[in-house]
Amino acid sequence: MSKGGNMEDLDVLVKKLRAKFETQETRGYSWRIAQMQGLRRMIMNHESEFLDALATDLRKPYMEGLAAETASMLGSIDYAIKNLKSYMKPQNIQPLALTYPSKTTVRYEPFGIVLIIGPFNFPFMLTLKPFLGAIMAGNCAVIKMSEYCPALTSALKKYFPMYLDTESCKIVEGGVKETEELLKRQWDFIFFTGSPRVGKIVAEAAAQHLTPYILELGGKNPVIVDKHVEDLEVVAKRLIWGRCYNSGQICLSPEYVLCHEDHVERLISLLAKYIRIFYGENPQESADFGRMVTKEAANRVKTLLGDRKNGKIEAGGKVDVEDRYVAPTILSDADFDSPIMKSETFAPVLTVNRIKRPGR
Repeated sequence: MSKGGNMEDLDVLVKKLRAKFETQETRGYSWRIAQMQGLRRMIMNHESEFLDALATDLRKPYMEGLAAETASMLGSIDYAIKNLKSYMKPQNIQPLALTYPSKTTVRYEPFGIVLIIGPFNFPFMLTLKPFLGAIMAGNCAVIKMSEYCPALTSALKKYFPMYLDTESCKIVEGGVKETEELLKRQWDFIFFTGSPRVGKIVAEAAAQHLTPYILELGGKNPVIVDKHVEDLEVVAKRLIWGRCYNSGQICLSPEYVLCHEDHVERLISLLAKYIRIFYGENPQESADFGRMVTKEAANRVKTLLGDRKNGKIEAGGKVDVEDRYVAPTILSDADFDSPIMKSETFAPVLTVNRIKRPGR
């Protein structure tokens, strides 16, 4: 179903995928390995186009796209290809005494047709890795790409038919309405990456058919700098790298620092130093610093930075909504009940709060 497609298109799509799965072709080793090899060739042959699409959609710097998206994906495919036979091999286990002298074997079976709903922050890797798992296990799969990544979606739709079995593997596009329609259908497994708010909607929809699912959601990740830390330079360098990578739009990114009061001033000074070292005096002009996904996302951060409860701005703080730019920003001493401490920031904003000892 393309953007703007109708419900009948979607019903036909699901019906065809289920019919394909019931032929049992996807269960065999030859089909699985062919799809994984095809996926690898597609990335190898068109990597530059995918990286260009990421830059177009998200202003993603070249090295970030290469390291976190395409190279990461190729590494996972190589591992999957190497281990496919062992994963498919039945495992003999010790039978229960009650069933002696029987033999007990575990065989891993595909679920059937899998729906994969991808995110915007790493739309290549975080969408295709679940897809790799689906085809490795012998499933048919539908990929719903993020609506914020039209250039990447277009590139993938262009090359998928050249390398993959399109009777078993489909890409659909669209926004909230199309996702809602997808979730009304009965799938055999759902894999969702995104926000907790949408994750609840996915879980509720899956429950209507008792469909198993995986939700890969957000995080609010703390870093503790205690009194006995030996090298604050290393700490600061790693914090700025982790917080500013992909403009802070990573669920694993450090969100806030609980820093012993003896180190707060020096740590803040070092954090500002490494912002300048990594991105120059004006990060907005740096080719190595990306952008927020939308103007609305940038404006959300601007609002947070304007609330004094969210802490004092020690470095950065500039927001250019039209450019989707949020400067690498350091805050200090935010109230623990403030909005910025209670929700995932998902931006290049790091809060440093002073403590006397962990737990206080």
